Amino acid sequence: MKSAQSAMSSMKNTASGGMQKTKSGIDWQDYNWPPMLRIVHFSLDELPDGSRKVVLKIYISFIIAFITCIINIISNIAQVADADASALNILYTFLNFVLIVCASAF
Repeated sequence: MKSAQSAMSSMKNTASGGMQKTKSGIDWQDYNWPPMLRIVHFSLDELPDGSRKVVLKIYISFIIAFITCIINIISNIAQVADADASALNILYTFLNFVLIVCASAF
């Protein structure tokens, strides 16, 4: 009977991807980022001190790139609305948003 229980718990662990709370205390099942979408797990508190500083700098650069791209989108929409620019600029702005934000995550 114990072997059946052991096999069942092993199957549950395999089915969940084996990504439960580890020895380091990271709960990989807690999807908490980005806000409202909750696609990945991200928590600076769970990182070692040496890694935390580097990850914080990368996170800040990502947020700065994201905000800059949002301002760029708003600015280009205003320029097109004022008829100073081609409507194609809005398409280029959204393409830049996707490329720059994705690239800043790496």
